[in-house]
Amino acid sequence: MTTDPNLWQAVFRVPQADADSATDWLTETHPDVLSVSAFEEIGGDYALTVLFGDEPSRESIDAVLAEALDDVPGYSLERLRNEDWVKRGLADLKPVRAGRFHIHGSHDAPAPGGTHSLLIEAGEAFGTGQHPTTTGCLLALDDLLKRGFDGPVFDLGCGTGILSIAYARATRLPVIGGDIDAPSVDFANAAARANGVGPLVDAVEATGFQHNAIREQAPFGLVMANVLAGPLISLAPDMRRFTRGGGPGFGSHVILSGLLRHQSRAVEATYRGQGFCVVQRYPIGEWMTLLLGR
Repeated sequence: MTTDPNLWQAVFRVPQADADSATDWLTETHPDVLSVSAFEEIGGDYALTVLFGDEPSRESIDAVLAEALDDVPGYSLERLRNEDWVKRGLADLKPVRAGRFHIHGSHDAPAPGGTHSLLIEAGEAFGTGQHPTTTGCLLALDDLLKRGFDGPVFDLGCGTGILSIAYARATRLPVIGGDIDAPSVDFANAAARANGVGPLVDAVEATGFQHNAIREQAPFGLVMANVLAGPLISLAPDMRRFTRGGGPGFGSHVILSGLLRHQSRAVEATYRGQGFCVVQRYPIGEWMTLLLGR
């Protein structure tokens, strides 16, 4: 997530039965929503914290909630200080182990032997390795590398470039990444250089597959996409179009994440309609990562 001087935060409380509906609607229907976090409170209700990339009108929030809930709850809305919130929490970040991958910051002890060390500093991009969706993607990538597959590889919505760097460190092969956020692209390329794989990782500013450098490398043997359920469903036809067809052992694979567990069924059904099948699921807490093949 990019630091933004117009970052706004809304906090409201809903019954447990309404938490999923409110989270889905806010994430998928409000254009300025950057993230939604749900935390269970004593008594069973949930507190939802919503970050907006620009000041929302209360009317627009009320309209979205009215579509998802029977009663629109009261909520607070405040502007946050222009501060790099990810860096502020750096001291609390701990190293993450996902299969053979070890994600750490420069303030951490050296990675243990037998692991692929990934140096990812907190900064103005999503994907420090702390979120379960990133962990799920790395576990899926680790398993897929053990199975064996052929590239080329595309990291869609690359953020910090952590998945691109992990692939390049493990294989010493090239990978292209794309992100709609220019600072994230700069961060990913810088992180690749810091991890000694700068020549292998090429991150570009792109929406989905809409970039000549990306399309020139298609069809892909692997696409990694840690985004959200709505965009993944919309991208399903392009996932088929820009990946290889089937064959023995599958012609291509996709790793999909950014999904809550209850959203994964809709994503699976959509991708089955495009000729993909489930190879493995990676549930972590309320989140789900999917490894699909065709």
